[in-house]
Amino acid sequence: MSRNPSPTRRRRPGFTLMELLVAMSASTILIGAMGSLIVLTSTAIPSGDDRGSLAVGASHTLQRIADDLAFATSVTPGAGTLTLVVPDRTGDSSPESVVYWLASGRVLKRGTSTSDSSAVTLHTGVSSFETERDTGTGVIRAVRIELTVDGLGTVQTSVETVARPAG
Repeated sequence: MSRNPSPTRRRRPGFTLMELLVAMSASTILIGAMGSLIVLTSTAIPSGDDRGSLAVGASHTLQRIADDLAFATSVTPGAGTLTLVVPDRTGDSSPESVVYWLASGRVLKRGTSTSDSSAVTLHTGVSSFETERDTGTGVIRAVRIELTVDGLGTVQTSVETVARPAG
């Protein structure tokens, strides 16, 4: 007995080989595009050690020092240190002392003294921190600050002030 296929024969449910190949190809292309998007996105996010990030960090550090200098009533620059006396900020009616210094490990810190254990780290990788003052008639007119940061070079700012030198 031979069986003749009839036009009313029912098809079995499922996918044909061609449908499976088309679906797998489309999925492969979609997954490849998503992977490429993830790689591109991850390279666009700054890592924190590129020149742009270092420059922004150094600029913020210098701006913080400049802000304190703007209110300083007394300034004592030294080799690797800068000591400022600023008006009362804590409400105890006595002036505050702020010290910036280059600590071991090439870390620029800010605290109340160089032995302050609660000092804040402002910048790492600093190879030098120099201050220079222009004095005239006992009044410090400007303080120039230079930060030499690894991977960036020297960043400097000059801050105008009318602080009297300490001592």
